[in-house]
Amino acid sequence: MVLENPKEILDKIKYSISKDNYQIENNKNRKDNYNFKRKYELGDKELKTILLGITEDDYYETVNNYKKGYEHERLHIFAPTINIEYSEEEINKVQLYIKFNIVKIKEKTDYVIVISLHEAKKPIKCKSSL
Repeated sequence: MVLENPKEILDKIKYSISKDNYQIENNKNRKDNYNFKRKYELGDKELKTILLGITEDDYYETVNNYKKGYEHERLHIFAPTINIEYSEEEINKVQLYIKFNIVKIKEKTDYVIVISLHEAKKPIKCKSSL
């Protein structure tokens, strides 16, 4: 694990998201993303709001991509805890697991791929809470 500057990472991520230079993976390997969106009936606007609400304190770690052919990529993991409406009467406090990949397009522009965006499968202690 290599320590990164969470502020710099988050600045890049939020800037790209604010400019709509991002995508949330929704392929067959990302069923957790789909199930999270469906469970809470979240649209693109709500998901974008969640992503833009992440703070430096939500930073967990940066790791190398372990997938063959993508070992050069750095994946940035955040684990914010949010209040989310589950039903009209119920609001849940939920910790999320969000994994980002920042790639360059057109040599200068950052493009963010949200690989994971779902409930954490186990509690995560962010760097700020250690």
